[in-house]
Amino acid sequence: MKSLAAVMAVLMVAATASYGEALRTDRVSASARWLVHIDIEALNSSQLGATMKADIPAEHAAKLEEFKTNFGMDLLKDISGITLYGENGEHGNAVAIIRGKFAVDKLVALTKKNPDYEQIAYSNLAIHKWKNHGKDGFSCFYGDETLVMGGDLAQVKAALNVLGGSTAHLTSANALSKLIPTAAGVFFFASADGLDNMQGVDPNATVIKNSQTASLVVREQAGELRSAAVLAIDVR
Repeated sequence: MKSLAAVMAVLMVAATASYGEALRTDRVSASARWLVHIDIEALNSSQLGATMKADIPAEHAAKLEEFKTNFGMDLLKDISGITLYGENGEHGNAVAIIRGKFAVDKLVALTKKNPDYEQIAYSNLAIHKWKNHGKDGFSCFYGDETLVMGGDLAQVKAALNVLGGSTAHLTSANALSKLIPTAAGVFFFASADGLDNMQGVDPNATVIKNSQTASLVVREQAGELRSAAVLAIDVR
């Protein structure tokens, strides 16, 4: 594993074993139509999270230690939150905002070993371009604790603009923000608004195409795992 593509793949697995933070809407674009957030702190403090960490097999523990050596990151401690969002349902139209403690210099040096590596200057930032299985990937460190990743350069630049404050972020005035759960103990949720006219949604998915909004929430309450899925369907 010699690129940030490998890092991204492992981060999704590591989300079950790290500390975390609640969603920050000022890191999400106001134009987002869907978002997914993993609150790893809530998961970590739950009985489910404790069980998952306690049950890590020895062979996986060895791989985690190898990853720490190669990438300078302890995946059981250093990832603090993962947020994904996009403006439509088309493939590649998404960005990931990953918060954590990164060995930035080491990760960038590894990424530069990709044979298709290219550095793109953007404002005072460096966007790193690489290929994984023939597909372009883009990543940029916004400071030492925020990593932005995506498969489309324009989307990554737009996400950086949101973080920098030059582009509007999600507020209570946006319909999507009203789908963000406020209950305690939520460690995973996914929400979408405007599904009935969202590009990239399978036209044969009748229920989805007739839905205005959708949400999925997973949380722990009184030691019990609870989930809820809600669709707002147009019945006209």
